Amino acid sequence: MSLMTKRTASLVSDGEDFNAAFREIIDREFPSLEGRQSPQVMVFHDGGDFSHGERAVELARRFGVTLMPWQREQVMQSLATDADGRWLHSDIVLLCPRQNGKSLILEVIILYRLFVLNHQVVFSAHQWRTAKSIRNRIWRRIKSKPWAERRLVRNTASAGEAEMETREGGKLQFSTRSNDMGRGFDQIDLLLLDEAYNLESGELDAVAPTQLAAEDPQTFYTSSAVNSEKHAKGEELSRIRERALGEDNENVFFSEFCAPDGMDIDDPLTWRLANPSYGIVATEKKVRSVRSKLTDTGFEVEMLGWGRWFTQMEDFDETIISLDVWEALRSDNPPVSGDSCIGIDTTPDGESVGMVAAQQASGAIFVTCAPVEHFDRDSVVESVRANVEANDPVAVVLDPSGPASTIVDPLEKMGVTPEVLGGGKVSQAYELLLRLIDEGKIIHDGSERLTAAWAVAQERSSAGRYRSFERFVGDVSTLVAMSFAVWGLQEFGIPEEAPDVEKKVRYTGRAKAIKKPRPAAALAF
Repeated sequence: MSLMTKRTASLVSDGEDFNAAFREIIDREFPSLEGRQSPQVMVFHDGGDFSHGERAVELARRFGVTLMPWQREQVMQSLATDADGRWLHSDIVLLCPRQNGKSLILEVIILYRLFVLNHQVVFSAHQWRTAKSIRNRIWRRIKSKPWAERRLVRNTASAGEAEMETREGGKLQFSTRSNDMGRGFDQIDLLLLDEAYNLESGELDAVAPTQLAAEDPQTFYTSSAVNSEKHAKGEELSRIRERALGEDNENVFFSEFCAPDGMDIDDPLTWRLANPSYGIVATEKKVRSVRSKLTDTGFEVEMLGWGRWFTQMEDFDETIISLDVWEALRSDNPPVSGDSCIGIDTTPDGESVGMVAAQQASGAIFVTCAPVEHFDRDSVVESVRANVEANDPVAVVLDPSGPASTIVDPLEKMGVTPEVLGGGKVSQAYELLLRLIDEGKIIHDGSERLTAAWAVAQERSSAGRYRSFERFVGDVSTLVAMSFAVWGLQEFGIPEEAPDVEKKVRYTGRAKAIKKPRPAAALAF
């Protein structure tokens, strides 16, 4: 067996039969199918045994599922085995534009692994509605066949998790990605990671031991293309894709469906080449509707598969601040006194939030993270309210250009007017933070979130100016929030050497009314 890489022609002319190899089955079973059935790029090992794939396709037919040629090829390659009967590919990566039927491939594989191989299977997605949707479809298929329903001995579903178990020992869990993913499994034979554009390497830590316990584990990554401007957690999938396309791709089956570079984004031919199910699932009417709603970049990423991938892997190796330097600034008993300030920032997708307080500490600034991580507006506003009541910070600082803008109005209604920063001041806050760290004037409580953020943080600039944190290389919301808090403390705090100077209070209404004496101890959210 040898590693193969297939790439289609760069450009395809109208009238060319790019589905010639599948023409007979298309004409017989899918006469309206117009999408290109071969991926733009496919990396795989040839010479495998496709017996499992053939049986899986037959089982799918018993459940009333007929696969399009591209879906069938994905099933066959994913279930191919080597001469020793082990999986030919331990990692499977499928990148395909939305509305093409990637989930049907997973359904077929899940049913086969559950009912025929009696495997332990975990399906995870970023959002519960995605996991719930595929769970409900699989359950409807099982219910439609009495022989299959009789084999289930357990079938539970609750908010955020569902499980099925067969009398032969097959087990299937649907869940969102979390530290509890795979809970209750002795081993995981098959791990399916849908919506992989929103995947963090740390989320795999919870299941790694149980996957290693399996004799021959497999991992699936399925996703549409990454848009680095919107998918703050798309770095991991970008790395996986880069490995598959590079030399570190042993035992990987990689398929990327996308339009060839250089084609007209408004040409229906381009749409047919990017979307394998075009004409059936992704119809021209649907694609035109999506085109009218998306920007050019959004359409290119979501419907043409032209990802805005993160930079090359080696670009992630250097950190802005040495982690050793950061660790040396840790202080478990900071000599805090005086003013404090709160900084708030969110990831561009609005999933995560960073809240950091900065407090004067005898010639330095002590920073500490709030425990809130998920961007739930009510929780964030309540946390700010409680902190204002308890500590009377000089300001609450945020950048109103992203999801954090949605908490400005709730904060103002409760009497707190946040200080909002434009691009220039965001850069000033970044520069100030780096300068103070370099001078050893920032100390911290050892927050793991801050350390993890420094590990992935990268710098962005505009023509060498206006440096700031690059917000699309991972979750750096805590670092941005820290820079805001430090900037606000320097801007509005009373200098320790001038205790009689009047503080610039950045609140109105209720915040003034609830002003309390400031505690002479480290802030605690």
